Amino acid sequence: MAIQYKLEQLNHVQLIGVLRKYESDDEMQKDIPSFWQKVNNDGVVDDLIELSNQTLSGMLGVILQKEDNHFDYFIGVPCDNSNNNDSHFNTLELSAHKYVVIDAKGKVPEAIKSIMPKIYQELLPQAKFKTIRAPMFEHYLPGNTQSNDYITEIWIPIEVQTKD
Repeated sequence: MAIQYKLEQLNHVQLIGVLRKYESDDEMQKDIPSFWQKVNNDGVVDDLIELSNQTLSGMLGVILQKEDNHFDYFIGVPCDNSNNNDSHFNTLELSAHKYVVIDAKGKVPEAIKSIMPKIYQELLPQAKFKTIRAPMFEHYLPGNTQSNDYITEIWIPIEVQTKD
């Protein structure tokens, strides 16, 4: 069965949240679940949701690929005033881009780990768009992340290819 997706244009978004730096993709993938658990246990998610402007409801997990295969992972929410200097949170700006959005249905993180190889092996090689070097993100919608029916949206920045 082909992967279902939609194309979305996202305008410039300011985010506020927390950031961790990683030496490799493997290190990041292994640590993300415990990073989320710590942020939840420390009450940070609740604090961030209070600051959210709800441009995108719920929470975002943003993957930033750096030089030399280093990665940053940012947990945050859209915020109208990310210049909140009295805050202990980091800020991040997402530039306007077109995205391919794929639903990962099921429990987190298993659903995401299951769909990511399919996106890169099945969808992207035959799509009429190509990925661009810009942050991709997981959009965690409100709901029970341990439900078999839970949807996490995977947002991958793209450029639509035109036929010659």
